Amino acid sequence: MKSALVVTWWGAISNYGSILQAYAVSEVLKEFGYKAVMLKVCEPDDSIWKKIKRKLFCNPFRFIYGRIYKWFLYEKDLSRKTAEFCNKNLHISEKIYRLDTLSGIPKYNLYVVGSDQMWNFTGEGDERYAEERLLAFAPEKSKKISFAVSFGGNSFPSFLANYASEQLKTFDFVSVREKSGVDVCKKLGFANAVYHPDPTFLLSADDYRTLYDGNENIPRKRYVLLYLLNNSTRFSLKAFYKWAEKEKLEVVYVNGNMQFCKFNFYKKTYATVTQWLKLIDHAEYVFTNSYHGTIFSLVFNKKFVSVLQNGKIALKNERFKSLFEEFDLKNRIYNSDFDRVKEDLNYSLINEKLTMLREKSCIKAFLKEIYND
Repeated sequence: MKSALVVTWWGAISNYGSILQAYAVSEVLKEFGYKAVMLKVCEPDDSIWKKIKRKLFCNPFRFIYGRIYKWFLYEKDLSRKTAEFCNKNLHISEKIYRLDTLSGIPKYNLYVVGSDQMWNFTGEGDERYAEERLLAFAPEKSKKISFAVSFGGNSFPSFLANYASEQLKTFDFVSVREKSGVDVCKKLGFANAVYHPDPTFLLSADDYRTLYDGNENIPRKRYVLLYLLNNSTRFSLKAFYKWAEKEKLEVVYVNGNMQFCKFNFYKKTYATVTQWLKLIDHAEYVFTNSYHGTIFSLVFNKKFVSVLQNGKIALKNERFKSLFEEFDLKNRIYNSDFDRVKEDLNYSLINEKLTMLREKSCIKAFLKEIYND
């Protein structure tokens, strides 16, 4: 079996989508004879001055929330057991590499970046991740691909454009998760990028069901799954719970992105990865503001509604745009009418598209082509 090093997010404590996209990438690579190893990296230790500066000039509100999270919410996050899932289902590099010493990584047959927002460099200080996420550390003339990678929006920061342009020239295959990403690549001087939906689509519902271990606790009566990231949205929880009560539905509320401060006092379920999958699988309806919550609703053929982000992170709706266009889902966008979730979806057509994607995937075609090189 050949080896592939994968650079992506896989160890998030409360982000099921990140973990499952890494799992899907790993499974697809395995299908074509590669053992996928997830790169484990850490940031260099901050200088003493940086530590002092962070303490002196930190946002007091974020500092207070950080302490509250550590004291009251961190243990709840740990109950999701995401680390156990990763250790069981992913191959993880034995050594932890520092971002400033990536040259010590062993040689692999293939280097992969993605999926997820690995080319989203919009944050302050993100340039320190450029060598890792653009695979600049890989040996010269090595095989390098992007696996449905995302820019997180429809643009790329100018301060990294020249560096990214040079690195893209060294890639053998570039696929992006949003259609707008093809245009971003063209602006960076790479004209051969192709659009490819999220890798989680490449596995079927039955593939994911093989992960169930019998310990998933889900309600026996009819329920609606509410999966909300703690991102800014225009969604009334009070009105939602009144609607669910009227429909005689139990509410299972799972939240994520706990590092963002957003308090409410509704009961929450801190689901394991497989419990989260099974909760979607057996739900009467799904309401979610999560990209991967939407994807798995499609994979499991559920009636669902997607709630778009607003405020500073509204750019992340770009990924929904490609998804809705691909599967004609414009009527699934939340518009304050909870009853919209009851509308039927054309799953005959959607499943045909999913089957075609799995059979005609350009990523799969490329992996098949290069395996014997």
